[in-house]
Amino acid sequence: MSMITRRGLARALILGYLIATPAVAEEVDQAHTAFIAKLEQRQFQLPPGNDYLADSAYPVTHANPAQTAAFNVSGPVDRSRQLRADEIEYNDLGPANLIFVISGPYANGERAAWSVGANGISKQNYSRFTPVDTLVTRKKPYTEEWAEEMAESLAEPDGLAALWSAVRLMGTLAESSNLYTLIDNNNEFYVGEQSGAIAVYGDKRPGDIDSAIEVKRRFKLPPEATGEMVGMNLAFDGTLLALTEDGYLLAIARDFSSHQIIRLNGAPAETSRDEGAALSGWISNSFAVDENAIYIVSDDFMHRVMWDGRELSQSETDGAWVSAYPKDRKVGSGSTPSLMGFDSSEDKFVVITDGSTVMNMTLFWREDIPADWQALPGNLPRRIAGSAPVDMGREDPPGIQSHQSVLVSGYGALAVNNEPPEVPWFFPHSMRPILVGVLATEEKYRPTGMQKFEWDSRERKLTSVWVNSTVSSPNSVPMMSTVSNQVYTVGTREGQWTLEAVDWVSGQSTFHYRIGGPRYNSIYAPIVLDDDGRISYGSPFGRVRLNPGL
Repeated sequence: MSMITRRGLARALILGYLIATPAVAEEVDQAHTAFIAKLEQRQFQLPPGNDYLADSAYPVTHANPAQTAAFNVSGPVDRSRQLRADEIEYNDLGPANLIFVISGPYANGERAAWSVGANGISKQNYSRFTPVDTLVTRKKPYTEEWAEEMAESLAEPDGLAALWSAVRLMGTLAESSNLYTLIDNNNEFYVGEQSGAIAVYGDKRPGDIDSAIEVKRRFKLPPEATGEMVGMNLAFDGTLLALTEDGYLLAIARDFSSHQIIRLNGAPAETSRDEGAALSGWISNSFAVDENAIYIVSDDFMHRVMWDGRELSQSETDGAWVSAYPKDRKVGSGSTPSLMGFDSSEDKFVVITDGSTVMNMTLFWREDIPADWQALPGNLPRRIAGSAPVDMGREDPPGIQSHQSVLVSGYGALAVNNEPPEVPWFFPHSMRPILVGVLATEEKYRPTGMQKFEWDSRERKLTSVWVNSTVSSPNSVPMMSTVSNQVYTVGTREGQWTLEAVDWVSGQSTFHYRIGGPRYNSIYAPIVLDDDGRISYGSPFGRVRLNPGL
């Protein structure tokens, strides 16, 4: 899309918002003018596409190999309202189909969506939004009756019964295979299995969108690659990259004819599996890639591993590095790394939220550290370029954590708060994600806060530029449209799950859609903006797509 077309489209999309809110129209219009000017000057380059991934808006978790969750597709801008029943599409696919990827177009122009859930592998005709096939992997699959019973028990989110139902529902996530998946340019779907294998699924009748699913091939991880898989991505030469929680990184030919494996520097010593003290969870997030390297965050370090198409390298002479980051908790960062800076003239970073109780937005120099760069105060490693507290504008926050990756666009980075305001006295701290994952329509469990930071390349400084202290994003992975200039997330208001839209420049809430009850909870799923500008996401029992009649 040309810059002129993008400018006209962006202004048309925000026109209704500016008319509806005249008190802030001038301020917001000025912000949008500055934003469009940056686009026209090509100040910010979009992440490069990977030709080996499917040709779609969402071929891999977090939208692209850089894991930015920013889409170069127009999204909705509207007034706040209750969506009508005919504006909401829903497919009951079974629990834990949270993350799905969208195929490239078939010969008839339609696309398929693939996901893995507690029932098994699901394929959906995404264009028509109809189920095609489910390859059931459970001996006793979940049913629609089970979903109805569970939804009814969660309709009143207060009380012990709702807490118990929430625990049961979150337990279904453990019954799914690895949630980080991808679909390649052959429309083949890659899934990491709990058995320690990677399975590839595709069409039994190649090229037919209505074809049933079949297993194309399976790769068994070597015995030394211990720990469950926690992420997959695709290198820019088409090599499949896979990572385990124990810190083993594999580069695998997509036909599974060859592979390489390394263990990340700094990984804890292995414990004896015979003693029942298996190492677990040193890495809990997926990873980002650019044209030359792989970026992984462990509980202790940020890692850059090089891949030249032949070898994985952790040697500094090849450009690899390892850096510690602040943490005062047992676990480290809760975010998949996101990349920032893609043009030769831009500063280049890898971005996470760190392991502090009040987490910090943290930028690491991705390539060579500038020769004149001085380490930041606070005894931070020199590799860290920027660090700022994600305090949501509060003077003395008790603790702010996010379970989501950082949303990145241009030099902007956004985080949300996933900490519930209250926790039942008998509820273990480790089970807090259940409250915001399932019961966040209850006001006492409803977290609030969204904060954006920007890197100033002239001052070489990271600062907070706005806080929206009222919007709620309890568990969703937010995304944004670089065309509409809106951040989208699933939130809650007045006992309903909602779609929330926030202006990327000003931080003001633009509009919200009230959607409905427990079936429309995002339950830690990412928001997807498809090639036609429609918003969809995984829910507790299936998949939701919004078709507002604007």
